[in-house]
Amino acid sequence: MLVTGGVGFIGAAVVRLLHARGDEVRVIVRPDTPASRIGALPEGTTIHRGDLADPSTASKALEPSRPEVVIHAAASSGHARTSEQRMAAWRDDVIGTAALLEALRPSLPDRFVHVGSSLVYRPSSGPLGEDSALGPETFRGATKLAAATAVEQWSLETGIPAVVVRPFSVYGPGQHETRVIPVLLGSLASGSPFAIASAEPRRDFVHVDDVARCIVLAASRPGDDVPVLNVGTGVETSIKELISLAERITGRTVVPTKDPYPPPVPNRPHWRADSRLAAAVLGWTANISLEDGLAMLWRAQS
Repeated sequence: MLVTGGVGFIGAAVVRLLHARGDEVRVIVRPDTPASRIGALPEGTTIHRGDLADPSTASKALEPSRPEVVIHAAASSGHARTSEQRMAAWRDDVIGTAALLEALRPSLPDRFVHVGSSLVYRPSSGPLGEDSALGPETFRGATKLAAATAVEQWSLETGIPAVVVRPFSVYGPGQHETRVIPVLLGSLASGSPFAIASAEPRRDFVHVDDVARCIVLAASRPGDDVPVLNVGTGVETSIKELISLAERITGRTVVPTKDPYPPPVPNRPHWRADSRLAAAVLGWTANISLEDGLAMLWRAQS
């Protein structure tokens, strides 16, 4: 299998799972990826360094043999807030996806899995299903929707089955240190103040290992009748509830701060997945509860 973004948060979890199954894995990583992150990949992984927006990068990674399955997990990180960041996200998410799809045309794979985002959906007070209205509020949601549209068109034109997997609020080992759960646990570990804009927004927190398992199941499934799969637990947890749960697990108390903190992007009151389709077609459900996931992260850093 070929995995783009193989040292990223979700991509690395996918590579670890594929390796555990005994699959031969090639990954594409950015030219500036630190050696420490590459060194953390399972032994035997074939590494290709390059800029995915450069068509030659994917072409070289496809040699000498055609991968049967391509899992596209490469993407920009975080939410773009400046003009420079927005242009970089457009290049990474959309141009990078288009270049990969073009490189695959001469020797098509059997299946293509694109790691999308739930940010493509319009806000709703109820669970979001695959047929929910699209309407990204953020720039990241817009670029992820554009990339997914390119994948859909490529699939229709080439006849190669493709599925877009849309994870909700993913957390777990390897997540960027600025995200809410790493910041919260870090604050509890150090006793430093924990700053939040609001404790009320509710999120569907899903463990990265559960997300990786869904992606690998989607990559292994024959057929082309399911173009989109949502990945979440179906359970909403407010930031206030998240803090209480973390305090119970750690036996420590959050030190609040009145310092200003930028509001989360997007700052939606509700956000949860309807993942019944993934359960129906893949037999997938989330195995790791938020309580268990937080406890594992706490033990790992203690």
